Parts: sequence; C-alpha cells; structure tokens
Amino acid sequence: MLGWLSIRYKKYPWLMVAVGVYLALSAIDLTRVVIFEHPDTNDTGFYPWETVATPDDPDTTNRFHWSAAEGAMLRPVEGSVLRLLFYDTRPDMLDPLPVSIEISDQLIDRVTLSQRGWHSYTYYLPPILGTSGWAAVKRGWIAREGENAAGSGLPSVGWQELRPWHRRPGPPSIWIDIDPASTFVPSKLLDVDDDRVLGVAVADVEWEQELSPYGIGLSPWESDETGAEFRWTGRWASFPSQANGTEAMISIWSRHPDIEHRPVVVDFFWDAALKHTVELLGPEEVEVRIPVDVTLGTRGVLSLRVDRTWSTVITEIPSETRELGVGISQVKWR
Repeated sequence: MLGWLSIRYKKYPWLMVAVGVYLALSAIDLTRVVIFEHPDTNDTGFYPWETVATPDDPDTTNRFHWSAAEGAMLRPVEGSVLRLLFYDTRPDMLDPLPVSIEISDQLIDRVTLSQRGWHSYTYYLPPILGTSGWAAVKRGWIAREGENAAGSGLPSVGWQELRPWHRRPGPPSIWIDIDPASTFVPSKLLDVDDDRVLGVAVADVEWEQELSPYGIGLSPWESDETGAEFRWTGRWASFPSQANGTEAMISIWSRHPDIEHRPVVVDFFWDAALKHTVELLGPEEVEVRIPVDVTLGTRGVLSLRVDRTWSTVITEIPSETRELGVGISQVKWR
C-alpha cells in the first residue's frame, strides 16, 4: 500500500495533498462530533451506575446511581415535563430521609423518603424556568428541527458533509441538584464490604413532551363535610385548563401546623408566566382570582407553587406520608 502511494505521489503529487487535506478535515469533523454534536450532559457527586430488577418484571432492570453528600446532573431539556425517580433502599434502621431538589440553582422541592422502593416526582418546567428560560428552550428545539429538516432535504452526494467546529443546535441544559439531608456508610450498619458514603439513589431523568390531562403534583379528589370536592397539592402543581374567561377563580387553604406564626406564600402561573401571588395568614379558605389575559378559549397550563410544604411523617401520623402544600377547589372562570 505504501509503495503504491509512493508511486502515485511521484506521478500525481497533488493527489497526496488532496488526500492529506481530506484526512485532516475528517479528523476535525470527528472531533466536532465527539465534542459538540452530543447534548451537554454531566454528572458530579455520584458513584458509578448500578442496575436493579423492577418489582413488576424481574427481566427488566432500572438504572440508578448513588449520590454522596450531594449530587448534580446536567441534562438537556427534552420535554416540558421532568420526572425524577428515587430508589429508597437504605437500611431499615435509618430515619426518613429529607431530600432537597434544585433546578438551575432554584429550590424546587423538599421531599421525604420514608418507605422503601421507587418514588416518582414530576415537574412542569415552563413556570420553573420562567418566560425567558422557557423561550430559550423552545428556540433551541426550533433551531434543531430546522437544521434536521434542511439536512434531510439535501441530495445525497455519497459522503458525509464536513462542518468543522459547527455546533448542532439544541435546547439549553439545566443542572438538577440532589441534596439528601444525611448520609450513611453501609459497612458501619450492615455486614457488607462497602465503605462508600451514600446519600440517596437516583435514576436517570425522564422526559415527557406534554403535560398529562390529569395534571401533576396533585392528590386524588376528596370531599369535605359539605360534599364540596377538593384536592391537595405538593410544593408544585400543574394542570391543563381552558381559559373560559379573563380570570381563573380558585379557593385555597392551608393546614400547616404553624401557619399562624409563619405565613404560606402561593404563586400562580399561566404557562411560564407568573400571574398572581397570595399570602395565607391562617387556615381559613381564601378565594383567589388569577388574571390570565389571554384570548377566550385558549388552552394553557395553570400552575401553583407553595413556598413550603408540611410533611405528615414529621408530624408523626404514621398512616400518612404525603408532603402537603395547600388544598384547592375546582377552577371556575369569569
């Protein structure tokens, strides 16, 4: 082969120059693919990935990794709904584990893991990222779709297009911080050879493109003593709604044990935009009017954020393990 190239070089020196340029450009393009083409992902503060069989199907496995004192995952936004899965397999002698969840340095939730097994927590991202942050995500999606459509419309010429140092458009990435309140060392509690300092086990993130029609962050409907229906929220709750007026009306109340000493603040969002804020000073029911200012019949997502929840585990009611935000009624429009 080398002899053939040597002969060709003497006869056609320009051919070797062309081959060298092509190989150099190919190396640059390969570097681009490795460095730039893949979305921004990273994990810090976690141990290597492990697998465990799912409870319903032993032939199927779920992948998870343990955090140390604190862990963070960088993931590109691939949907409007983010789902986090925690795997509580800590020794039984340990107390319930409070875990704080932050997205892009913003505290999103504090949950308490009190029962063994998988625990799922779902969040609607537009109000969390805000109007500008969510607009940036949608621009990234549009740019990626536009490039994919343009690339698919080009005629095939038999070789890969070389685009040195070109970064493929994509959605922004977000940091998801997981901070357990305590850690443990398995070898100090169990008869195992494991000296790692473990916090909480977390599966990889999951994405959904659209919000479920039933909403997220909401407990099942209940009835009070008068027969009126209500349901409890967590720290965040989101549900689709159709704007049949200019204002959404909803009754809310809190049962925080210390609410008379520490007010509870509730923010209301329409899609990604903050629309109204209410401060609850006591357990009384409060009617809230949320101006949405959209065209009649527009479909959107109504979300609310409670600044703090109260846990029935912490207040020592063993039959309840929910993190409660506020109680809410059916939404009406005017």
